[in-house]
Amino acid sequence: MYTKFVSKLEKGETFTFARFGDGEFRCMFGKSGKNCDKHTFFPDMGKELERILYSKPEYYVGIQPHAVRIFEKRIAKYLKGLDYINADIFHKASIHGNLGSFLDSLQDKRVVFVAPEFYSLLKEFKFIHIKIPLTDCWLDRKRIYKEIKKKLTEKTVVLFAASMMTEYLIDLLYNEYKDQHTFLDIGSVLDPYCGKKTRKYHANLNIPKKRTPLTD
Repeated sequence: MYTKFVSKLEKGETFTFARFGDGEFRCMFGKSGKNCDKHTFFPDMGKELERILYSKPEYYVGIQPHAVRIFEKRIAKYLKGLDYINADIFHKASIHGNLGSFLDSLQDKRVVFVAPEFYSLLKEFKFIHIKIPLTDCWLDRKRIYKEIKKKLTEKTVVLFAASMMTEYLIDLLYNEYKDQHTFLDIGSVLDPYCGKKTRKYHANLNIPKKRTPLTD
């Protein structure tokens, strides 16, 4: 599926991909506390995430294998009738050193990146940066949504590194714009390119200081 997504990007085809992991499901279960990125499990966010899965979206939905393993019986009701794919396809590509083709596919695209301040350090491709709070960005969702819409004046690839709020925004935007733009939840996969190793697997990645196109 990773190769398929990269091919779509290279051809300029639009598509949408949202990812649900253990954090999203814990929020849906009504758990208290925070996820691994220190984002609070807000009850209203959990209800929105639940609504999205029950709606059986037309776009690509990724479910994290880890979440399936630990919550298999509890999340079965959400997955019933849902044609989902592996949520970790970009992360797996990064682990295997194959992320270059994705980065190269963005070089000639108009990209909007919804991500925290530190993503300003990312130099792998040009993008319009919509900056969000490092934690609890859910509380700023209305402002962020309006900012994204202002940027959709022409065909755009919108990337999200916005924790559990991402799925909510992607669903709203897809339902409003359908296939006019590409909306991609890439999670934390580009954190190491900004000098932030926020996941265990990041520690073992060999991030080149300088890249050239088609390094894969």
